Amino acid sequence: MTVGIDTYVTVAEADEFIKQYYPEFDDLAVVWGVLTEREKTSYLYTSLQQIEALVLQGKPLDRNQPLQFPRIKCFKPATKENPTIPNEVKEAQIENALELLNADLGVQLLFRCSSRKPCILYVP
Repeated sequence: MTVGIDTYVTVAEADEFIKQYYPEFDDLAVVWGVLTEREKTSYLYTSLQQIEALVLQGKPLDRNQPLQFPRIKCFKPATKENPTIPNEVKEAQIENALELLNADLGVQLLFRCSSRKPCILYVP
């Protein structure tokens, strides 16, 4: 996977995000930790495909770029001098990958908490 070509984040970045923001014994964090590199890549790629299918405000910074971000005329516009992908987009790819994993496991977690956001109630 190459950032900016076929992903917004690397597996290493996803691993670090999950390690930093999810409790050590969070069910999804534990399962993510035992996945192979190939399995993690697959979840991140599927997550990317879903993000790329969204209709977004603004337009790509470069009309020939392979991904939707970086963008101009949007909530965090990029410039040619600073063609960055917003952290929110990177985090969305990771969080969505975890939800895809959760769906594949068939795990219904009533409460999921991380240090960055309040607990979220999932109603089965």
